[in-house]
Amino acid sequence: MVSGPQRPTDRHTKDFATDERAPGVLLEFLAAVEQLFPEVAAAVELHLVKQASVDGFESSSIAEEIKRVLIEYLGHPSLLNRPQGGDCVSFVPFYDDVDPFRKLHTRYFTGFLSGASDVAINPRMTTALSDHFEEIQAFSNSYPSHTGTEEINTSPGASWNPEAFNTHHVAFADFWPWLWHSRTTLIDAVRFTQQYLSIVRPLIVATWSRPVTSIVRANFQNEGGMTHGLSLLEVVGEITIQYHGSQDDDDSAFLAIPHIHPGFEKYVDASLHQILLRFMDLTWQMTIHLADQARKLLDEDHAQKITRTRKAHCMEIIERIEHQRASDPDMRAFMQNFRQASEDLRGGWIGMHPPPEVEDYRPLPNENGRARIVAIGRAEGHPHSGQRAQQLETLWSQRVDNLSYSGGKYKQKWMDDFLGLERGQQMFPPVRD
Repeated sequence: MVSGPQRPTDRHTKDFATDERAPGVLLEFLAAVEQLFPEVAAAVELHLVKQASVDGFESSSIAEEIKRVLIEYLGHPSLLNRPQGGDCVSFVPFYDDVDPFRKLHTRYFTGFLSGASDVAINPRMTTALSDHFEEIQAFSNSYPSHTGTEEINTSPGASWNPEAFNTHHVAFADFWPWLWHSRTTLIDAVRFTQQYLSIVRPLIVATWSRPVTSIVRANFQNEGGMTHGLSLLEVVGEITIQYHGSQDDDDSAFLAIPHIHPGFEKYVDASLHQILLRFMDLTWQMTIHLADQARKLLDEDHAQKITRTRKAHCMEIIERIEHQRASDPDMRAFMQNFRQASEDLRGGWIGMHPPPEVEDYRPLPNENGRARIVAIGRAEGHPHSGQRAQQLETLWSQRVDNLSYSGGKYKQKWMDDFLGLERGQQMFPPVRD
């Protein structure tokens, strides 16, 4: 009925606007219906939703929210105006995805808030967090070109009024919102992130994007937490145990679950928007389920007066989830949807970005790349010898920068890449076919 690129509310207003030269599209449409299909025009129902009007004084975000509420109230099939529009790409969850998640019976937010209301706020943590964010603010004031801003906005949501909330625990917090797209601040970003984690000590951390996931999977020691050539799509939703402190400190352990960054939507073709948003939505459903399992375990331990280390908590949660995925038919149905969404997105992405036709092409490293290769060192001992294995064990424990790591699950695969190198050959991650 209408065309973009304005928001749906703008197009709706334009449809109703009439003048002597050109009547609105909606009025023309209704006139045609009355003339050609009078029985349809007579059967039309008019729904009046009070205080849902949108005028020129409303902000775009309010107009967008009103549109979404009306869609939910009237039902998506009732829409006549189907073109995409608005500040964000609209996404209505698939019916096939809603039912399996509902059958998992998660109560994370209600359980979290009811439990958090009984737990006193730790004044020591509050003071440490205040000092932490004041330090970040000072850093931003000193290096605005690094952070891209002179003000740091930290909140549990996008648009909120601080006076409307009491001080209490928050379920999720984006602790890396201030980083400018620059490698010059990477060391500081890692330092501030580790500092935040050591104060709050979360049990679950969601990582957005491949660079952040790779750093977290390397336990903040370097950028090599994901092996060379490993796509983020292959690890999204994969739960691993990581450490914000030393790996010898069990109480610095936490569960990391990778996500696709929401901003990635800007870089994909419109034909992939719904596929991408579906996969992102299912990843959050998986994260909510993970958090709910963690909440249940903590409640059980509290009731039974069981004391565990953070690492023991993480291991028990993973064991429970793996058992549920193997034995619970509802969980298997959910995981089948998740895997299908991942395959659909990967197939669509490969279709948009096919591999180069010349398969034997390999880019040559520049001067900086050659210097990094030399700095890594050379293979010691004969291939597959005990000396080579000992060298690799040492490198793995030291988390040597510029070598790729992806957590303990990939250790043997990583070692296999280097065990067969000839003596004296450069220790550089090989390119997998």
